[in-house]
Amino acid sequence: MSFFKRVGYFLLDVLERVGIFLWGVLSKVFNKIYEFFLFVVGLDKEVDFFSNESRKFVLILSFSFLVFVVFFFLVLAISLTPASITVVPNVVNLDILDALSEVERAGLFVSVDYVISTNVPRGVVIRQIPSPGSKVREGKVIKLFVSVGSGEVILPDFSGKPADDVRAYLSSKGIRVSLEYVQSGNANEGTVIRTFPSSGTKVKPGDMVTVYVATGFSSMPMPNIIEMSWDQVLLIFASKGINVTINNVLTTDPDKDGKVVDQMPKEGDIVSSNVNVQAFVAVFGNEDVVKNTKFLLYSLDLRSLYNVEGVNYFIVKVVVSDSQGQRVITKEYQELTKLVLPLRIQGIGNVKVYINDTLVKESTL
Repeated sequence: MSFFKRVGYFLLDVLERVGIFLWGVLSKVFNKIYEFFLFVVGLDKEVDFFSNESRKFVLILSFSFLVFVVFFFLVLAISLTPASITVVPNVVNLDILDALSEVERAGLFVSVDYVISTNVPRGVVIRQIPSPGSKVREGKVIKLFVSVGSGEVILPDFSGKPADDVRAYLSSKGIRVSLEYVQSGNANEGTVIRTFPSSGTKVKPGDMVTVYVATGFSSMPMPNIIEMSWDQVLLIFASKGINVTINNVLTTDPDKDGKVVDQMPKEGDIVSSNVNVQAFVAVFGNEDVVKNTKFLLYSLDLRSLYNVEGVNYFIVKVVVSDSQGQRVITKEYQELTKLVLPLRIQGIGNVKVYINDTLVKESTL
């Protein structure tokens, strides 16, 4: 296709899209010319032609009108040239390179969109717009939808790579990413330690990959935890990777039961993962109750215990038994993750974890 024809078709497309706008502009231009004509013949005495603003307006208006007239007649001349009509070829099921050649031979242009398909091989045209056999003007753009295959990728070994880069890479493949931060003294902070599934596993768009990211050893100013509940304290420090030892203290005030009454280190001191925080928690009862009460954080990776294809909703039931009786804790998950549960055990405790009514773990505490 010649260069002049390409330019002509481009100008025709422009004319089709902005025709209404140009006619509106043209109407305003002729209206201003008519007002100027009235001024020239002296019918409008209020306009001062010799003012700077009037002269500037007339010059701009005259130049704009001249440009418009030239453009209008150029487009009109090209539009009067007979346009060749061509038939859209059928390129569905062709390789993209062969399809491009066919479309070019028909005097048409191509726009390509890439889509995932589990049925059509990579690089093959799935469908096209307009449909095959349509009669169109030469120079029309034909949109082709080309398969990129199933989109499956084999997970590389991301160990040591920046987490942001890994997330961007996986997201670009349509793979969902969940970041979990893990303290590590060996890996650099912000880099990947491992993934779940592990490297070498095939994943496809829509699958979830958990990326474990090193956070190094955290430090923080010691907060004031007095009057906080024991479970809140355990969760706060666990999120920072800081160990907490709970020391039981007898109380005769039932309102203080389970609350922190003293702490070490004191408020404001810097604590980190190599510092053991001491929390003194009040226990209502007698010396035997204090001695036999345990406060702990029960942690369990559910994904390694339950992996059923096609299940996307999970009910996790935790049954805790101790000398005080039995209690049931229920949690609902869209995706399995790590179970972190503060537990208060009296005497010898037994914990059973069920996922969708299947027993996956039993522990004696």
